[in-house]
Amino acid sequence: MRIKKYSLLIILLLATVWMSGNVVGQSNIQVNASLKFKNLQNDLVELKNYTGQITIINLWSTWSASCVKEMPVMERIHQDYYAQNVKVVGIAVFSDNKKIGQMLRLTKVSYPVLIASKDQVKVFGNLSIIPQTFILDANGNVLDHFVGSQSFNKLSRVIDRLIESQTLSKNLN
Repeated sequence: MRIKKYSLLIILLLATVWMSGNVVGQSNIQVNASLKFKNLQNDLVELKNYTGQITIINLWSTWSASCVKEMPVMERIHQDYYAQNVKVVGIAVFSDNKKIGQMLRLTKVSYPVLIASKDQVKVFGNLSIIPQTFILDANGNVLDHFVGSQSFNKLSRVIDRLIESQTLSKNLN
């Protein structure tokens, strides 16, 4: 009995480690463009403001070391791809506004950061592992979903493919 208990525990631990940093791929999660989130200034911002371009939505929390580690990666994506109509939007989850503000000052990110309420978090499905990153096409469809901290190289390869496919699509039309 004891062996079964430990075996199950080891399997669960390995599954968690395996999921961290892995691509989930296309997601069945639909990010509704009419969703509105508050920013730190308490203004409502609609996700539909980001349709018409590739959008990287990064869900993060102030207490997660993996999230903090990934913030410079998101900032670099923001800086390197902004002119190519790729936008990064951070959405803070499970954190209070004061700590979010402190983290943004510490990390010096320049991309927009919104705040999800407890009810809004449910829209993104299971967030037992964060950070999570969703890559949306110009129509707001979720094309890729990553769980765990991602490298710049991994994300940039995906973004470059999307930009290339959009360019090809426009040239064919």
